[in-house]
Amino acid sequence: MTRNRSPLLFKQSDVSRACRGVQELGMDIGRVDIDPRTGVISVIPATQQGASDKESRDEIVAKLK
Repeated sequence: MTRNRSPLLFKQSDVSRACRGVQELGMDIGRVDIDPRTGVISVIPATQQGASDKESRDEIVAKLK
């Protein structure tokens, strides 16, 4: 019995490239989420304990500029 598989939407190299990009910004990776239906790769940076979400977003935006 053969099983029909959908084409791959992402590769290991895509995930590695996304993680490397976050690390090059000087941020630690908290987790990586991959949507298997769309192939969207989301790298969520680790936040410092005690930092509010607003501070974390501001720091990330500042590093991107």
